[in-house]
Amino acid sequence: MDRISLRDSPIPITDVIMKGSGGYIPSNIVTNDDLVKRYKLKTDPKWISEHLGIEKRSFALEDEQTSDLAFKASQIALDRANISAKQLDWIILCTTTPDHPTPATAARLQYLLKADCPAEDKQVACSGFMFGIYHAISLIHSGLNKILIVGVDIKSRFVSKTDERFLPIFADGAGAIILEKSNTSFGFKNIQLWTDGKYFKNIYTNLGGSVHPISNEVNQEQGIQISVTGKEIYEDAVFAMVKLSEKVLKDSNLSSEDIDHFIPHQANFKIMKQVALSLSIPIEKVINTIQFSGNIVNATLPFAYFYGIQSNRFKKGDKLLFVTAGGGYSGGAAIYIHQ
Repeated sequence: MDRISLRDSPIPITDVIMKGSGGYIPSNIVTNDDLVKRYKLKTDPKWISEHLGIEKRSFALEDEQTSDLAFKASQIALDRANISAKQLDWIILCTTTPDHPTPATAARLQYLLKADCPAEDKQVACSGFMFGIYHAISLIHSGLNKILIVGVDIKSRFVSKTDERFLPIFADGAGAIILEKSNTSFGFKNIQLWTDGKYFKNIYTNLGGSVHPISNEVNQEQGIQISVTGKEIYEDAVFAMVKLSEKVLKDSNLSSEDIDHFIPHQANFKIMKQVALSLSIPIEKVINTIQFSGNIVNATLPFAYFYGIQSNRFKKGDKLLFVTAGGGYSGGAAIYIHQ
């Protein structure tokens, strides 16, 4: 990959905290053994576990939509923040698998929550949630107060059931947070975002857009595609996540030693481990959900954060490093001081 050019943030990243968080993965659990047997894969279940770090994942039930998963995670976040949906000033739903091409899936989420604020979708591949965070902070600095951000995907429906590479990796789930203005020393301290469009076709979904609309005879090969080797995708993801992390640490006058918890995009455990190693972050500091969640795309960061909250991993003043990378290419990293 060419050298990454990163800009400084044009807005101050201060005085914004995560007030509440929620997470949801469907009840339809699929173990590695189940996956291999059900879809007659040649892949060994043990290989999936050892190389991808995934023991099981969840697939959405037939009657579950992306907005349904988003609703369940959002309701938990609202309850934990002790606020009602009527108090929300904005809803940002980050996904690569909307209910429909139009309207925005966030519209149905707003309806399900009985909220009355503006609601919109954001699509930046696996990096969407981090872009959503930045957008929400911008809105708060413009005068709003409480914003719901949801990362959610039902990616299992966009993978060929004969795809030995992607089927074991991608899964379904949702994570949600409430961002709120705060006058404390806690919260987000720095965010770095990145896009390099010349790599837009390295990993992409060739289905349902203006180039290849859905036809009555849907070719499974129109699903998730990679036009380069898996090794190149791995190397690019590690490189981007390391560079983004280094930039956000430098801008925050921190070193990797100052980080108490590391929350990387849960693409696969091999990538997560290599990024942590490259940053000299001990593996014990990595918040890891991929072993039971799989790669839930936009939901990985908020779901991992919710998991850390539920597991009592964070204490007041802990420094968290978030980082993600995805198609486009795109990526983002952030420093957060836990309150």
